[in-house]
Amino acid sequence: MKVFTDIETIPGQNPKLRDEIVAQFPEVPLYEEPRCPRNIKKPETIKEWELNTFPALRESALQKYKDEVAKREKAIDEAWRKTGLYGDQGEIVCIGWAIEDAEPHVLSRGLNGSEAQLLKLFFTTLYQQLNKRHPSWVGHNVSFDLRFLFHRAVILGIKPCINLHLDAKPWSEQVQDTMVMWAGMRDKISLDRICKALGIQTKGEDLPDGEYIDGSLVWEFVKRGEIEKVAAYCKADVVLCREVYKRINFLEQVAAKIPAAQFEI
Repeated sequence: MKVFTDIETIPGQNPKLRDEIVAQFPEVPLYEEPRCPRNIKKPETIKEWELNTFPALRESALQKYKDEVAKREKAIDEAWRKTGLYGDQGEIVCIGWAIEDAEPHVLSRGLNGSEAQLLKLFFTTLYQQLNKRHPSWVGHNVSFDLRFLFHRAVILGIKPCINLHLDAKPWSEQVQDTMVMWAGMRDKISLDRICKALGIQTKGEDLPDGEYIDGSLVWEFVKRGEIEKVAAYCKADVVLCREVYKRINFLEQVAAKIPAAQFEI
């Protein structure tokens, strides 16, 4: 029983995690006022330096300090955002899935929602829908999703009641990855790029008001409290993955785009 799935993750929200990341980046030395060179000793020359040279030096030194502080803050933020890629640090805010050709389902939570409850509800709901049938997972880079689900489940103490097939081989029917199907084991390609190649409407166009969203922007939407847009994006991802899977496996008739041959006699 094929289960098309996708998850959306955000950086870890534990304050201690942020503190650990901050500690990895040395503090920027405090700004110091420029000093008059020692070889300038005459009062009038010192005064001239203070009036004409000091302001430019001061502005340059202060700007350099501000740039270094901003550079450090950016590096810290980038390192923190990357925690959303790791199940031992990041968190899940949305899970979407569809069984075979059935309507897709999506579960989501805001920042104040319980990740543990989200996982528990997902596992139990899907278990009931499968009705003792074994899942065959399908997704784009689906091994990432399944491993992330497993890591969060272990950390939160939520035992999955369905098999995540973490030990499945790349060629197994139990876990089928559309990225691997298209690009092979050693290459990568985004779902969006495959959709464009196949003429399938991309997920960014499926959002309300035509807003664009991708995995790198999920945190921005969650931070603004727009989890419903993340859910719409996740749900669209499931549908797109299913369409791509069918096209890759020639399960749907594709209209011929090559014009009929013409002959002159």
